[in-house]
Amino acid sequence: MAAAIASLFATVVTPAFADTETLLDKLHEKGVLSDEEYQEMRTEARADRRAQALKDAKEEEKKQQPPADAARFKMSDAIRSMELYGDLRLRYEDRIATSPTDANYDRQRWRYAFRIGLRGDVSNDFFYGLRLDTGNYGRSAWVTFADDNAAQGGKSAQANKTNDAVNVGLAYLGWKPTSWLQVIGGRQPNPMYTTPMVWDPDISPEGLSEKVNFKLSDNFNLFGTAGQFIYQDFSKPSTTDSGLGVGRQDLMLYAFEAGATYKLSEESAFKGAINYYTYAGGQGVADFRSTFTGSGTGYAGNIGVNDLEVIEIPLEFRFPVSKYSGLVYGNFAKNLKGSERATRAGFPSFGDQDKAMQIGLSLGSQGIPQGAASGATYGSSAKKGTWETRVYWQRIDQFALDPNMIDSDFFERTNMEGWFLAAAYSPADAIITTARYGNAKRANDALGTGGFNDDSSGLAAPIDKYKLMQFDVTLRF
Repeated sequence: MAAAIASLFATVVTPAFADTETLLDKLHEKGVLSDEEYQEMRTEARADRRAQALKDAKEEEKKQQPPADAARFKMSDAIRSMELYGDLRLRYEDRIATSPTDANYDRQRWRYAFRIGLRGDVSNDFFYGLRLDTGNYGRSAWVTFADDNAAQGGKSAQANKTNDAVNVGLAYLGWKPTSWLQVIGGRQPNPMYTTPMVWDPDISPEGLSEKVNFKLSDNFNLFGTAGQFIYQDFSKPSTTDSGLGVGRQDLMLYAFEAGATYKLSEESAFKGAINYYTYAGGQGVADFRSTFTGSGTGYAGNIGVNDLEVIEIPLEFRFPVSKYSGLVYGNFAKNLKGSERATRAGFPSFGDQDKAMQIGLSLGSQGIPQGAASGATYGSSAKKGTWETRVYWQRIDQFALDPNMIDSDFFERTNMEGWFLAAAYSPADAIITTARYGNAKRANDALGTGGFNDDSSGLAAPIDKYKLMQFDVTLRF
């Protein structure tokens, strides 16, 4: 039979695509294949044809699909992790400032703020961070609805976007070669342990910082921080010498910190630090090196950083309250050069106005971030059903602190004292609702209120009384 099949294939001219069943029919007609063999081989041939057709169809489908790599997001192999994060905040605000002559400045507005960023780890113990923020003011990411709506060149500017700018909020690269050392360069999150009395939470210092952390036991930890921050770039030479680098020195803020944490239990812990701030450089810089008086009506005399050498002592104690979490915290600061600052301002008899203090209480859900500058009222957590209430009293003397760094909301200037109340609740994961209220007054009536803030720039006089209400809804991701 094999010889007959070979003879048949030799005599019948069949192209590569010849029908197999046709060949089987001829073999059956010549009697080479019995009826049983013919039926069996034809069944097998049809099965092979179906399998081949299915295979061909799959191959054709693969050819029509784009390469697998073309549909994938490509990233350098050196990037070990990448996290997308940010928040979207909506706010209604009413800010009222009153002058000594009872002239009121009442600013009611609807606002929004949006921040989105990437952060993660790189090979060889490096990490990175990048964040974009709305707003173009260093102490705020907020944008006011319709504040730029106006006729421009005879054209309507309804729903204008002039002020809805997006800027770089963070851009840093870090290195952590060991568990106890970290170095960061760039525009970075504030590395200092502090409170809004001294540092506005929206400020991201620019420069270098180094942090050390030593775990002495399961309960006791020591930490330290050093910062070399560029306060203002000095781009113009201060001498007639054109030599490279001669006469050029940026205005610098140097910060140092030494602190400790002690954990009594899972729900109880103590934290404290001593911080030191000093300024250097900036010869020839006109803005921040101008003499501070605290009595001007604009920038002049209100933003100078002369004669500032500040010691800050932030403290906090966290403890359980029934099934909730309680926190008592405070902050004390003193300008070691307060007398010199008062004398240069023209008020030599007020050299004792060199201190700032804050004391507060927080009560909230267990397990949420809770600290002197963190908590649900500051947007630090957004887990369904969690909540926090907070209250603090604060006073900042006229010559105690840098007026350009203190919280631009509560209470935005020096020589002010008052109360702050806040409550926050998360009705769903990633959503925080917050209400805040502040009420302050001028601490010393013989002095002005130092500092300058665009939010109350319409009041061309010292602030005598101050009120602020804010209602926020935040999406945090």
